[in-house]
Amino acid sequence: MVKRLITMIVLLALLSTALYFGGYVIYGAILLVSLAGIYEMQKAMNAAGFKVLPVFSYVYAVVSSVICVFMPTYISLFALAFICVIVFSVVFLKKENITGALNSIKLCIYPVTLLLPIILMERAGMRMYVIVALIAAITTDTFAYCVGVLIGKHKLCPHISPNKTIEGAIGGTVFCVAAVTLFGYFLVSSEKGIWALLSWILVGFVASVFSQIGDLFASRIKRLCNVKDFGSIFPGHGGIMDRIDSITFAVTVIYVFVRLKLI
Repeated sequence: MVKRLITMIVLLALLSTALYFGGYVIYGAILLVSLAGIYEMQKAMNAAGFKVLPVFSYVYAVVSSVICVFMPTYISLFALAFICVIVFSVVFLKKENITGALNSIKLCIYPVTLLLPIILMERAGMRMYVIVALIAAITTDTFAYCVGVLIGKHKLCPHISPNKTIEGAIGGTVFCVAAVTLFGYFLVSSEKGIWALLSWILVGFVASVFSQIGDLFASRIKRLCNVKDFGSIFPGHGGIMDRIDSITFAVTVIYVFVRLKLI
């Protein structure tokens, strides 16, 4: 428990530092996290017999990050073109490498593409929305665990994550809605009134739900790969992917809300 607490304090300090300096510090941090996530995912998948050719994913992570920083309007076109290149490359690859190439597409999407909204929002001067996503993910994770330990009785998805409970999921959602609504309405939103308030309540609810889906999604992958954690870089917390599983989905949801101008 002490080791886990110390690790959490260090992680929060690193996160706070990146958010404080912003700009290229955040861009570099997201790229490093993406590369580390690819490494952990391909290692787990290869160990379970799911062959991966990670070179495609590494190239995608680097180039897509650069495009998000310098030419963000072209990121969708690049992502589509790059995936097409991988698919077309199947024609020229040896039979034993075809599955690996196709599996690399999965790593281009998760975790890389789901982290790119952080760069896009930071570049657009929307760092506060990045913080909203982090608040949603961290609050949901923390209070889902606490409420689950205190009063959790009914299993949520025992075949995927036996320790998660329905009570914990509800508790995490309730606290997330409260935290996101207070932070978003009073510190982020330029508009006030009942509709603005309801919008932030909706954002908090949807972000919490998808944050938990992200957690379960990662747990499902670990089950398929027969691993407890994706890595061991963080004592008591596992690897990079074990820490960002819910954040990737929460950030994507917040970015969609921003793009649709719902907040």
